[in-house]
Amino acid sequence: TDVLCMVTTAKAHVKDSRICFYDEGWRLLEVGSFLTKPELADFRPTGTGEEERPSWEKLGVLFATYHLSADTTALECRLTSVDYLSKDDREAIHLTELPCIKYVWEDGKFRKDE
Repeated sequence: TDVLCMVTTAKAHVKDSRICFYDEGWRLLEVGSFLTKPELADFRPTGTGEEERPSWEKLGVLFATYHLSADTTALECRLTSVDYLSKDDREAIHLTELPCIKYVWEDGKFRKDE
């Protein structure tokens, strides 16, 4: 069965994407069958110290964008919630770029590319 993946992104204060999967008849399929969506904690870099925890906790809601590769079957998910943080809070969590989780298509679903 062919699976179609569609990403739509909206921008208000920050960008936020929705990802949907469809069969060849454009019937909506369960996202969880093809992708384990990240949680806010998944974006927190390993080795992050306790002093940075309060700034990460200020994010609260997960806003993220998904990007499908035009050349491969890769998918990237970038955290955009950080756009709500003050400059001081961004510096407190040492963010130089938006945290990103990469996925690869394998065995009929996206899995995290470790």
